[in-house]
Amino acid sequence: MAITVKVNGGFVAGVFGYTIAFALVVIGTVTPSWIMFTLSGNNRGLFSICNMDGSCVPIDTVSDLENTVKYMSIFGIGMGAVGLLLALFFMLRYIKTSPNTALLANCSMVFSTLAGLVVFIGDMIYEVNVYSEDNFGNMQYIYSSFGYSFPMSIVGAILMFTVGPILSKSASKMVFDGVYPPTTLSQPDPTVIINTQFSFVNQVDESLQKVTKPIGPPTYSESQSMCHAGLPTIPPPPYSEK
Repeated sequence: MAITVKVNGGFVAGVFGYTIAFALVVIGTVTPSWIMFTLSGNNRGLFSICNMDGSCVPIDTVSDLENTVKYMSIFGIGMGAVGLLLALFFMLRYIKTSPNTALLANCSMVFSTLAGLVVFIGDMIYEVNVYSEDNFGNMQYIYSSFGYSFPMSIVGAILMFTVGPILSKSASKMVFDGVYPPTTLSQPDPTVIINTQFSFVNQVDESLQKVTKPIGPPTYSESQSMCHAGLPTIPPPPYSEK
């Protein structure tokens, strides 16, 4: 029979944070606002460029580094999805069967940590090498800035590899509580304790009274019995009548 134990609050918070982080990375990757060009009013993303009127066209010419960032983001999203599914599956399985191992949660931690690191490294490559004067030219580089997609991806990546250890630690505590549930001991009745203490004191007092009872001088019958105790009985001399 499975032992029912509540899901650890830290694990629920970790899953919630993981979901937010994953959503931030996905939105930051697919939205076309990694760079905003002030002169032209265009926004450039990893996959398309959008004009001021909202129309978007795919990017035709992409550098090798920009392709690398794109593939790293996609790869990170894939690993992040696997880690999130493992965390959700562990939580659902724990509610139903209370497993005695945190293997799924530990695997989720590995996937989330790797996914966050891969996406973060890709973002740093984009910030240092892709968003550069050599890549966009002097004027476009000067009159440009990062859009909302880039910081969303960075924040999501940092959260993603941060929640991994939280999930693993909370899952280990959940498994421990499921295997060794805390026992709830009923509190003793204080009146019973008081009565027991008084009873014990009375018993001790009676024992002391018996031990310390004064012993008076023995009576005649007692002394006679004490003197003749253990001695053979001597018959009286025969009576002769004259």
